[in-house]
Amino acid sequence: MKAKTYFALSSFIFILVGTLHLLRLFFKWPVTLGSWQAPLWTSAVAVVVAYGLGVSGLKLRDKK
Repeated sequence: MKAKTYFALSSFIFILVGTLHLLRLFFKWPVTLGSWQAPLWTSAVAVVVAYGLGVSGLKLRDKK
């Protein structure tokens, strides 16, 4: 796989994950792992991290 393709694909996945977390925040969907219910603020952190990684990947794709 070429570097440009890798960066584009990984950026798409990170942006998709960030969008799903943003939807969770908007619709207040519950997430339960075992007996632990994840608070909404974890999705707020995940949105920032996922979008940051997605944008970084797109910038790297354009450099190559």
